[in-house]
Amino acid sequence: MPARHVLIAALLFLAGGAYAADPAPTAPKPAPAAKPATATPAKPAAAAPAAAKPAAAKPAAAKPATKPGAKKAGPPPKATLIWRGDHATGRGLVADIAALYEKEHKVRITLQPFSTISGLDAVAAGSADLAGSARLKHDGREEEKNLNFIPQAFDAIVPITHPSNPVNNLTLRQLRQIYLGRVQNWKEVGGKDAPINVYSVAAPMDGVEYSLRYLLYRKGEQRIYAPRQYLNVTVLEEGVTLDPNGLGLTSLSGVYARKDLKMLSVSGIPASTDSIANGTYPLYMTLYLVTRYEDPKRELVDPFVAFLATPEAKAAMRRHQLLPYADAAGLAAREPERLAAIDDELKRDAALEAAAPAAVATSAPVSTTPTGAPQATLASKVATAPGAESTQEARVRAEEAAAKKAKEKTGGK
Repeated sequence: MPARHVLIAALLFLAGGAYAADPAPTAPKPAPAAKPATATPAKPAAAAPAAAKPAAAKPAAAKPATKPGAKKAGPPPKATLIWRGDHATGRGLVADIAALYEKEHKVRITLQPFSTISGLDAVAAGSADLAGSARLKHDGREEEKNLNFIPQAFDAIVPITHPSNPVNNLTLRQLRQIYLGRVQNWKEVGGKDAPINVYSVAAPMDGVEYSLRYLLYRKGEQRIYAPRQYLNVTVLEEGVTLDPNGLGLTSLSGVYARKDLKMLSVSGIPASTDSIANGTYPLYMTLYLVTRYEDPKRELVDPFVAFLATPEAKAAMRRHQLLPYADAAGLAAREPERLAAIDDELKRDAALEAAAPAAVATSAPVSTTPTGAPQATLASKVATAPGAESTQEARVRAEEAAAKKAKEKTGGK
C-alpha cells in the first residue's frame, strides 16, 4: 500500500502546485480592464477633430460679414476728372487741393504732371479735362484757341543754384545776359572763377521759362543759351543739386522747403508771398487752371474750379507759398507798372542790350538738308545760344570750311 500512498501524495502535490500558480494569472486580469481605460480617453481625443470640422466651416459663414463692412466705407467715386500739365502748377496748386476735393465730393481727380504743352494739348483733344499752365494763352497756337485760362494764384520765378555756390543774388541785367550767353563765368557776377552751367527745360514754351523770357525779352519764345536741357523742372532741379556751378529756373512753390538747393534773390529782393504781394519781387507769374469752353464734363469741371476759391483751397495754396489770385486782384492791375520797372532796369545796360537783338538777327538759318560737321555744330549753337561767343566761333569755323570746300571745287583758284 505504500506505493499507492506515494502516488496519491504525488498527485496532491501537483494539484497544489497548480492552484498555487493560479493567483499569478489572475493578477494580470485587471490589466485587460485597464486597456479600455487607456483607450477610452484616446478615442474621444481622436474624435475631437471630427467635432471640430463644423468649426472649420465657419469662415464660409464669415464671408458675408465682410460685405457689410465694405458697404460702410461708402460707394466708389461717382466720376473721374483728369488733370495734366506742368509740374509747377501740379505740385504747388493742384495736388493738395485735388485731395481735399476728392474727400469732400467723391470725385476722383487723376493727376498727370508732365509739361505745359502736353497738358494744354490734352485738354484741347479731349483726353484730359483740366490743364495746368504757368503762362498765358498763346494766340499763335491753334490748339489753345478754344481753351479757357482761369487765373488761380501767383507764384515766383526763382533762380536756383547749388548750396555751396557763394553767389546769393543776381540782377535782372545779369540774368538777361547769362541767358543770352554773354555772361558765362560766376566770377562776372561776384562768384568764383568757374563756368556758369545753365540748365533749362527743353519742352517748347514751358510755363516757367516762357514767363521769364517774356519778362526779360518781351518774347516768350526767345532762344537762350542753355546747353543742359531737361524734360521738366523737377528733373532740372535734381541736376542742379549735383552741380556746384549749376544755374536753373523753377518756382518758389516747388523748392521753398528744399535744403539741397539755394534760391537766389533777384535785384536784392528774395522771393516770398509778401514780396510778390507788394510788387517788390519782379519775377512772378500767374498759375492757371485751363478748361475747354465746350466740355461734355462741364457739370463736373465747374464745381472743381469753383472749389479753388474756397477758404480750404486758399489755405492749401498758402502752405505752398502761393498767393491766391482772388486775394491779390490789385496785383494784376499793376502789371503795366511792373513791366515798366523791369524795362527801366534793363535799359541801364544799353550798349549790351542793343547788341543782343543783332546777334539773334544775324544768326545763320538752320538748313534742313544734310550738312558737314562744322555746319551741324553751328546749327546746334544757333538754336540753343545764338548770342554766345561759342556760337560766333562755330560760325567762323563753318565759314572757313565752306570757303575751303568752294576753293576745292574751283581747283584752288
